[in-house]
Parts: sequence; structure tokens; C-alpha cells
Amino acid sequence: MRGYMYRINVHVGTHASGSRMFQRFLAANRQTIIADGYDIACPPWDDLTEAAEAKAAASGIGLALAARGTGERRGLLLSDHAIGAQSDRLVKAQFYPEAAARARDLRDALGMAVDRLVLVVQPYEQLFANAWAQHATASLTRPFADLVPQVYGFDGGWLDLVEDLREGLEARHVTVLAAPQDPMAVLAQLAPDLCLSQMAHPEPAAPVTDSAIAMIQRHLKAGGRFAPGQRARLMAFHARQPQLPVPAAFEGLRLADLRGRYVADLDSLARIEGVEVVGGTMASIAAE
Repeated sequence: MRGYMYRINVHVGTHASGSRMFQRFLAANRQTIIADGYDIACPPWDDLTEAAEAKAAASGIGLALAARGTGERRGLLLSDHAIGAQSDRLVKAQFYPEAAARARDLRDALGMAVDRLVLVVQPYEQLFANAWAQHATASLTRPFADLVPQVYGFDGGWLDLVEDLREGLEARHVTVLAAPQDPMAVLAQLAPDLCLSQMAHPEPAAPVTDSAIAMIQRHLKAGGRFAPGQRARLMAFHARQPQLPVPAAFEGLRLADLRGRYVADLDSLARIEGVEVVGGTMASIAAE
């Protein structure tokens, strides 16, 4: 039986927001965090495809809630990166269409409302460019410049996504972090009462560079496949090479409109009771 004060704190990994790095950070500090009273679960997408009980058991959520959720435990830290895995949907101008269903499934698996929900957001022009870059490292695709007109007409946005997640998870408090944010900053918002004196910091993954994307796309277009680890080695190699400047995909009125839309969405979120917007990105963009 769960203790009365056992809390569920959920981090949702939006695309290219450092969610995988945050999960590596949680893994590197798992024992320290558990010793301080918090359980950890990071379920992948496949763990939430069956009935709620099976979802909880498969993801480790059920173990955390049933076996550890006693009065001696403080709560559960759950990091879910499935939202950010939808790069193919973003490059088709579909703004996380499965978020509402995902949130409901997660709420069913947990069996209780979420106390804190944390997610990292970024300006729309950066989001779509980053989504295309990640998609291009795995699948043959058109140049991003060719997709700009389609992407520019996307429906929804951060305001709709936060509302879908908040309602589906029944989250009592939501923190929206304006990117960039390091893992420590995310953890400080996810579990403000967690006091850890020493933290391990895993090595960051190699950045996705334009030259790596060009090489990968050329290889895929020729019908090639990558051996295990080959793609990661290629990206690490190109991350150490000089990169030529690339023209901005969004410019002029389109760029101004996307930035205005981003600022307006964050401003609307900040006005919602129970939602807190943290970070200087909104102010800096508004100043431009």
C-alpha cells in the first residue's frame, strides 16, 4: 500500500530537449536518488501497449508503486521520452498527435494522479529543424528546406501539448522549462526536495552535424545499411570536424511568425493556474 505522501513526478521528454541525456543522468545517479527516498522508472513506448496492469509491471512502475511505495518512500520519478520520439510526425507538421492518449495510458498505469509534471520546450523553428536532423540520421528524407512550407503550417503547439498532458495525467503542478536546460536543472524542478551532495555527470552524446547528416543520407540513398555502432561512430567523427555555416531554414515573416507564436504560447501557459514557465528564452525572443 502506498504511503499517503507518496508522490508521482513525471518528466516528459519533448523532442531534442535533452530527454535521453536526462535519463542517462538519472541512471548514473540511480542508487543515490533511491537512497534519498525516490524510486525511478523510465518506460519506453512498448511498455504502454497492453492493459494498465501489464503496462505498470513491464515498465517497472508497478514494482516501484507496489513493492517500494510505502510510507518510507517519498515518491516516484518517471521520465518518459516517447513524446520526443515522434520526429517523423513533426517533419509532417503533426505536433505530437498521440500525446493525449499517451498521457491517459500512463495515468492508467500509475493508478493515481501526478503531483508534478515537467517538460522542456524550445522555439518552434529550432524544434522542427532539430526534429528533421534526428529523423535524417535514421531515415532517407528530403532536405529540410523543401519541407519548410509544410512544417510552417503546423496545427497545435506547446499550449495544446501541455493541456493534453496535464489533463491526461491529472497533473496538479506543471513546470514548463524553456530550453536549453541541463539535467540538474530538470531534476531540481522535478524533485525540488531532493537533496544530493554529489552527482555523476555522464558524457554528452555527440551532436548531430550537417556533414554527418549528408553522409548518412548519401549512404541511405545508395541503399546502404549501417552495422551496429557504425552510425554512432560516424556521428562522433563528424562532430569533431569543422562545419560550414548553413543558411537558416526559416527567415523573414515566417521566422517572425513562429517566434511570435512561441512567445504567445508561453505567455498563455504562464497565465494558467498551476502552470509555471521557467527560463529566459521567452524574454530574449520577445526582446528581438
